[in-house]
Amino acid sequence: MVSLSSSVNAEAPRGVRVHALCPDGADTAMLAAQDPDGMGAQLVHSGGPILTVDQVATAAVALLGSRRVVRTVPGWRGGVARAAALTPGAAPHVVGLFAAQGRRSMRRR
Repeated sequence: MVSLSSSVNAEAPRGVRVHALCPDGADTAMLAAQDPDGMGAQLVHSGGPILTVDQVATAAVALLGSRRVVRTVPGWRGGVARAAALTPGAAPHVVGLFAAQGRRSMRRR
């Protein structure tokens, strides 16, 4: 979606902007319905506090009128994703570390 948003933004007519917002886990029904033993739930909970819907909405509104095409919330998560893309062989090991962090975080809650 990030690549698609960047490409469409580059091809969009003048005055039209395309944005991609990539939030971490947000406190929604979809998050609540996740299997707590599943990898998805573990990865979502590895990034610190779960975002509120208001935090995600505020980040989306902040994109309006800006030249920024992609924004991650929290911002550090985007850096992690870019670093992982540079070293695809390490990704399976890093995913395991993030999942372990997520399991610890869920146990504390």
